[in-house]
Amino acid sequence: MLPVLVHVAFLATPIALAIVWLSRNGARPSSVTDGTIRVLTGCAAAVAVFLVPFMAFACHCGAGNNPVRQTIIPAGAALICVAGLQSRRARWLAWASMLIVSFALAWHFQRLVLPADLKACRFTGDPTFVANSCDRAIEVGWAWYTPITGLHPLLATVVR
Repeated sequence: MLPVLVHVAFLATPIALAIVWLSRNGARPSSVTDGTIRVLTGCAAAVAVFLVPFMAFACHCGAGNNPVRQTIIPAGAALICVAGLQSRRARWLAWASMLIVSFALAWHFQRLVLPADLKACRFTGDPTFVANSCDRAIEVGWAWYTPITGLHPLLATVVR
């Protein structure tokens, strides 16, 4: 349960950082042109924060075993921060932080669903491809954190 709680807390980090940074350093754009540039820059930053870690940790082992939620949440926070923060330095700091958080989340997700030792499997991201996460016959469960993290707990060994 502890790895999941750590993962949920880590998923909340980009949202919390975005709220704190925007409350302290947020400002409206001075003109429509400035606002448009900020939004477009935020979109480019979000694409980078999503794609780079996703491509680094993507696998051909079931669609649910790819870290989609783990890269979308920091990407959305990066878009909001880059578009809403006033200083250029704060925007760069927010973007870099979200990129690091996105990498860390994607890595942690992959370690949970694809452990080095397939006998120590406890979670899967895709119930239909559970054999990629575990070499035993396992029953896939659902928990309160499944919609948030995409992690399905593996409950018990099923005798075939």
